[in-house]
Amino acid sequence: MSDLCVICNGETKVIESRRLNNAKRRRRECLHCTHRFTTYETLLKDPDLEKILENLENAQWHTNHLLDHLKHLIGGIKELTHQNLSPEDSDIYVENSGIEL
Repeated sequence: MSDLCVICNGETKVIESRRLNNAKRRRRECLHCTHRFTTYETLLKDPDLEKILENLENAQWHTNHLLDHLKHLIGGIKELTHQNLSPEDSDIYVENSGIEL
């Protein structure tokens, strides 16, 4: 998105850009009248968006944690299939894994 010239409403181009703390400072030049001016861009923080992002991070952590447990359980079940164990012994392994199915 390019800002329009404050003098003639012509298209502008960025001739210099610098980062300042939580903002960007841009020097712009009009392609029509060559007027130069400065714009500042800041990111507004939305409390609702911050809460959504926090909830997504928590959900991702819980999902990864559950997947780690499931991988461990699947690995154990694969190991059990190579041994001659009774179905009861397999059930005991699943119960001791701490995973609720």
